[in-house]
Amino acid sequence: MPRSFNKTLLFINSIFVLAATAVLAAQDTSATLSGEVRDITGASIPATNVELKLQDPPATIFSVRTDNEGKFRFGVLPPGTYTLKLAPPGFSLLTVKSIQVARGEQKRLLPLRLDVSISACGGGVIDYFQLLPTAQRVGNLGGRVLREQKHYPGPAIAQATVELLCDVRDICAKTKTDSNGEFIFFNLPARDNLTIRITHPGFYLLTEPGYEVRAGFESTYGPITLERCPNGNCDPKLRPKRPLVVCE
Repeated sequence: MPRSFNKTLLFINSIFVLAATAVLAAQDTSATLSGEVRDITGASIPATNVELKLQDPPATIFSVRTDNEGKFRFGVLPPGTYTLKLAPPGFSLLTVKSIQVARGEQKRLLPLRLDVSISACGGGVIDYFQLLPTAQRVGNLGGRVLREQKHYPGPAIAQATVELLCDVRDICAKTKTDSNGEFIFFNLPARDNLTIRITHPGFYLLTEPGYEVRAGFESTYGPITLERCPNGNCDPKLRPKRPLVVCE
């Protein structure tokens, strides 16, 4: 058999070996991420664009759409930390941070629920969610307290007392804001219709409904602002009246 033929055969075999090695390497290192999107009634939300961004360099963005059952799946993902975003028309933006995907992992998220887009009259507004390290039946709830002022954002309010009310009088949890005005409640059972009550010397009491805890997530709400009392007198009878806001 001619040597040239043997060299050609050896070259072809080498190509097949390299190709097979590449396929096996992709199977070993790539991962998948799947989940489903629903509204507050539990109905699926089809044809919704789902964006997934790899936070580790090189930052890469993947995009898919939910199927007729509201389900989505990203395949052949490199391992790393991801941020997922959903923003269908008529619903509030949902951002889930710190999604850890391991090498070759077939990861499935807890069902993602989208809230109907609301005005500022709706109480607490979610800034983003953060996926907890392991699937749990409890969740965390956090936020930040700032001083209300004309030019947003105002300075942080440290050492404000933040209470989480399960109903009008029942206090579920209590904490204080740190030097950045941030607070967080850990390991709470999943539930909605929670109320935040915040007090701090020199500021009017704030009682705001519309908060919830989602199992398996850390819910971080947008900044909450406190109004300073004029001349340090926080008698609610002396509080300046504001224009009536009509919520639809």
